[in-house]
Amino acid sequence: MIWLGTSPTKRPDVGLALGAALLSLVCILLISTFPWGRDQSIYGLVADGIVHGRAPYLDLWDFKPPGIFFAYAIAETLFGRSMASVRILESLGLVAMLLGLVALARKFQGNSLAGWLGGAIAIFAHTMLDFWHTAQPESFGGILTVLALCLVVPRPGRTTQTWAALAAGVALGAASLMKPPLGGALIVIFAYLVRQQLDSKQGFRRYFAPAALVLGVMLLLGAVAVYFARKHAFAAMVWTLRDFVPGYTALGWSPESSAIAMVHFAVVESLVKFSVFIPIGVVAALVLPSAHSREKEGFYLVCGIALFQLVGVAMQAKFFEYHYGATIPLLAFLAGLGWSKLWWSAQTRGGLSLLVLAAVLLVAGLIAPGAHDLPGTAWQRTFQRLRYLPHFGNEALRTELDDRLAKAAGFDLQADREVATWIRGQTGSGDTVLVWGFEPAIYWLSERTPATRFIYDVPQRSQWQQSKSRQWFMDDLKRSNPVVVVVQHSDIFPGVTGHNADSAADISDFPEFASWLERGYFPAGYRYNFEYYRRR
Repeated sequence: MIWLGTSPTKRPDVGLALGAALLSLVCILLISTFPWGRDQSIYGLVADGIVHGRAPYLDLWDFKPPGIFFAYAIAETLFGRSMASVRILESLGLVAMLLGLVALARKFQGNSLAGWLGGAIAIFAHTMLDFWHTAQPESFGGILTVLALCLVVPRPGRTTQTWAALAAGVALGAASLMKPPLGGALIVIFAYLVRQQLDSKQGFRRYFAPAALVLGVMLLLGAVAVYFARKHAFAAMVWTLRDFVPGYTALGWSPESSAIAMVHFAVVESLVKFSVFIPIGVVAALVLPSAHSREKEGFYLVCGIALFQLVGVAMQAKFFEYHYGATIPLLAFLAGLGWSKLWWSAQTRGGLSLLVLAAVLLVAGLIAPGAHDLPGTAWQRTFQRLRYLPHFGNEALRTELDDRLAKAAGFDLQADREVATWIRGQTGSGDTVLVWGFEPAIYWLSERTPATRFIYDVPQRSQWQQSKSRQWFMDDLKRSNPVVVVVQHSDIFPGVTGHNADSAADISDFPEFASWLERGYFPAGYRYNFEYYRRR
């Protein structure tokens, strides 16, 4: 058999690799048609503030770590102020990730096929998550982790260069700024470097690469700390990440769920939920003999990083689909190792085996689980976007497509767009407005300044850290004196706020805000789930 002695490099299957590359390209084109969801609107609004000199947490508040805001700010700076900007950045990142997996496959299996297959599996699974679960912190964190791996894993017979370890540290630091648990890869990669360098004969220089890895992380984190200090936003960031976030995280924990059980659930879900290709390929990678002397090295290294990430998913205790976004590429790479060995085995058994395996590949590809709570099935949404692609750039058709598909978990981009249109008609470009609800997209679409740093009302509706957030909220309103107020109904998110009331109902639990609204504003209409108020 090919994995028992013959080098896979002697039998590259160009056709299969080209098919995987073509699938990846089509998926990336589909991603370019994705609009923003609720989370992406938060990141985009904060990023727009960064571009114009405002600081996260202090001027525009969200409880995510700062890395995702900087990613969206880079996208806006490079590609302009549009929802497509971050999709361009995301697509470029996925291309880089695909090439990174190809490079890793060459190093660990002596052949690029596993990289093309693993990359296609990862990008296909990513695309099936649709607009709601992509362009998330984990999406970019996964790309950065793969790039860090490419930098630290040397070619056969060599050791990692110091500059490469330093660059990998910067990438891992950026990943940890997306989500802190992604920084767990540092532990695995550091141990990998130490073992690699101790086996070398470089004398004192053997310590340079591990030290450079840590230095790279520290340099990036230090630069971000300096940024927040210069913006006088460091204290606001500390309050958010140290004091507010633990209360949010605790909502998912219950006495009945042990940590081990949650980690087990995260591992199983990551393997079976997002692509049929992943469990088949991972099992094949484990069961079939190695195709190269370094294959086990790569398998265990990637497994170790994935396990740290899945512990982080369990710690969050929410198990949203996008929480697995950084782990999917790693598992897809492991699956690529297995699928490549299955393919080479089928080659040795003749044409019939190849046909059977090709049929399995096709059937597995047709089983697209996709994301839940979206209009239609994954394939129905995909076909609609494929029909739009020849008309890419037609704004009217794009808006029509978004109005049909950009709906999830109570979010409706069409409704937000209409509310933003009403706000623009009632206000001037220099006016401030308030949206009492969970729809920051309205601020971005209306191009009006939020009346408060809190671009959504979760901190004022939650029970933890409520007194501080409400005080800051009211101080902001008294200073800004917004021209219009929009109150949202039916935004019930117990997994975020901790109770089953919507924004409108929670006003009665916030007497100071209720009194301020009654004294200064009068009802001016109702549309969709939004109640309009104008200043008296």
